[in-house]
Amino acid sequence: MRPSLDKQNAPMLPIQFLHPGEPAVVEALDGPDVVVHRLREMGLEPGAEVEMLQEGSPCIIRIGEQRLSLRFDDSTTIFVSTFAQPKPAV
Repeated sequence: MRPSLDKQNAPMLPIQFLHPGEPAVVEALDGPDVVVHRLREMGLEPGAEVEMLQEGSPCIIRIGEQRLSLRFDDSTTIFVSTFAQPKPAV
């Protein structure tokens, strides 16, 4: 069963805070226009589902069927919301 995104309980956080195997949804991009434009060209735009595969800088994320290696700097941030864990059946 696929987890559902609970917007009320899922604060935005920088993508580099995700743990390996953790899925998320891109919420916003912040940085120089040229960098944000390039990230959008690679599929990192609001609403895109991503998964952290390897932490660090560079990190490796999955978006769709592709894997991207990203280095982080202080000028650009990719904000994501994590998926809520499914509630156990009672």
